Amino acid sequence: MQLLAGLSNFTWHSEYASAFFMLCLFSIPLFLADLLLESSNHEYPFAASSYAFRTGLAATALIILAYFSGSNLNAFVYSNSRSAPFFYVKVLAGICLVLIVAFEVSSTILLKHHSETFARVSRQYSDAVRVRPAKAGEPISVLMVGNSLLLEGIDVDRLQKLTSSQLRIYPIFLEATGYYDWLYGLQRLFREGARPQVVVVGVGVNSFLLNSVRQDYVP
Repeated sequence: MQLLAGLSNFTWHSEYASAFFMLCLFSIPLFLADLLLESSNHEYPFAASSYAFRTGLAATALIILAYFSGSNLNAFVYSNSRSAPFFYVKVLAGICLVLIVAFEVSSTILLKHHSETFARVSRQYSDAVRVRPAKAGEPISVLMVGNSLLLEGIDVDRLQKLTSSQLRIYPIFLEATGYYDWLYGLQRLFREGARPQVVVVGVGVNSFLLNSVRQDYVP
């Protein structure tokens, strides 16, 4: 109650202007980011952007942080500080930048050269793009897409042997995918030239209720 009663004796000080400016500088971007996340239904900003874009954005933010860490903008917070702490802040920001770039490059290399899933899906995608309608007397071309339900539940090689005279199956199975993943995935395949005669989509029933797409890597 005493704190609330003190509002009746409010006196303006020049330091309040700097404090209010810094409060707006931090709170307004956070408020706009929250509105962006609510409208896009994402868990964090730029969730649907590429890794390269997010890495570049993080690196830019670190550079800006290091550049302004010793400026007069925050002098009212560090009015009695010397230059040495700011030097270490810049060194730390530089180390973080190097680590981010190193992690991004190494993760890309490991993903493309050591991931069995990435290699399998990339190979299947490359084959699926070349699907064309069958000519007279040839097996019908079938594009079969889905998630781990089809990956674990269907023996494609055996199915192909049993139906080799009627069907030519082109599978693409990517784990943790759903309705919207393959809605956009099939549109991309068709834009790149895939022309199957039959398309089979296998996903879980719950995926039709989700308004989201896979955030991890895709070919």
